[in-house]
Amino acid sequence: MNTNNFSTTILFSHDKPVIANGQFDKFETLLFLPPNQDRIAEGGLRKKGNFKHSYKYIVNNDCLSASCNSSFEASEGKNKSTAGVLYSSVTATAYDNTDYAESKKNKIDSDCKTVTGKWYICDPAGNPIKPAPVEIQEKIEGYIKSLQDNINCYVEESIDKNEDALQRPITFLPLITVITVVFNGVKTLEETIKSVVNQTYPNVEYLIIDGGSTDGTLDIIKKYEDVIDYWVSEPDNGIYDAMNKGIILIFGTWVYFLNSGDLIFNSNVFKDILINISNDFDFIYGNVFIKPIHNKIYDGLFSTYKLITKNINHQAIFYKKKLFTQYGFYNTKYYPSADHEFNLKIFKNSKKKYIDHVIAIYNEQGYSSINIDYKFLNDLGFIVKTNLGLKFFILFKMRRFLVKLLTLLRINILIKKFIQFYRSYIK
Repeated sequence: MNTNNFSTTILFSHDKPVIANGQFDKFETLLFLPPNQDRIAEGGLRKKGNFKHSYKYIVNNDCLSASCNSSFEASEGKNKSTAGVLYSSVTATAYDNTDYAESKKNKIDSDCKTVTGKWYICDPAGNPIKPAPVEIQEKIEGYIKSLQDNINCYVEESIDKNEDALQRPITFLPLITVITVVFNGVKTLEETIKSVVNQTYPNVEYLIIDGGSTDGTLDIIKKYEDVIDYWVSEPDNGIYDAMNKGIILIFGTWVYFLNSGDLIFNSNVFKDILINISNDFDFIYGNVFIKPIHNKIYDGLFSTYKLITKNINHQAIFYKKKLFTQYGFYNTKYYPSADHEFNLKIFKNSKKKYIDHVIAIYNEQGYSSINIDYKFLNDLGFIVKTNLGLKFFILFKMRRFLVKLLTLLRINILIKKFIQFYRSYIK
């Protein structure tokens, strides 16, 4: 298999990621899962010494001084963010494509001897550590140049129509970790894998956690082993236990969960989101297209109250890794509603952004779509009160009361109709 052009093989290097676990992190990040006597197999790019990072563009200290930039800002009377000073000959033309960007670049070129910089390898928190290898620098600049070549179409089809977003220079290429959990998914897994590795965004880390499949799933995983960062096959305690195993292994700034049988909507989804949307948000979410039964788009912008009544599909969400280090794992007590409980925990205090865009095609024939989580429903009031406060707890209780009342009224109406039918029948 020629792996040169897949989203998961463009920007890997032999530099091991820096494991920087915080004092208050809920878990320790690992490169590989701990040894397990029940493990069937494991593999992937990490096992071969190939690793992924986020990359940040840093201008050399001696080439873009505060005085150079401030003299330009004073002469132009502009009020641009400090992110706007990070320009190279590539970033100035590839992203801004504006008179402002060009005049600023020319002014800086004339005031400074040179305007140069480098892409730096970052830790998972986005802090630059050291310059990326030369071949990585060249690949990143080649990717940004490819955006320049498609700039007109790119702006026209942009998710974020905000003018400031379209004029923001590319100075950060965050690594996104995609986690797929699977058990006996031989019929669906390959298409899921293809939807990930065929993304046009070049900085993707892919983890597959298999629950010990016996149906040929491992043959598919091994077929794509050279484009998967890490995979493991061993027994687990269900979907969320497998997802928690994946969370331990995240080195991306962002994390995205895509179960076997689900598909990313098109090949540009990651590029459109991670290039167009500010990195300041804690999570970004959109819509999913539900099939094969309902064939509809689910489910728009969520308010706090709406989230109490229904969940944001996790195939529609891009989480910052820091949410998991701060709030911990999925609670495996709630099956299949652990992601709903997690979303209720993070929603109030997180900086979030909704985009009216289909992120994934969701297979509604999966376990979570056809099973009711009674433990979660019984605990929902406590979860709401603990994480959202008394106001929403009262609204929740009022809604439950009204639902029960309406249900009783419907039952009474049905009973009356049955009695009427019975009386007319026996006459």
